Amino acid sequence: MVLSHFHADHTAGLRDFPNARILYKRGEYTAIKDLGLLALVKAGCLPGLLLDDFEERSPLIDETPHPGGYPL
Repeated sequence: MVLSHFHADHTAGLRDFPNARILYKRGEYTAIKDLGLLALVKAGCLPGLLLDDFEERSPLIDETPHPGGYPL
């Protein structure tokens, strides 16, 4: 599964796929991972929707620029 961001409407179904790998951009997760519960809710995120082992089994998307762009 690919998460573009961590708002509740994008993470609500993750627990329905307990074996799925989840891809995400570091900046999107960094922006919310250390927020307190109230700040998360204000930001539209509900931490209980993420899997308990989210970080351990979710590789980051490689955002390294590639010379000449990505091959098709």
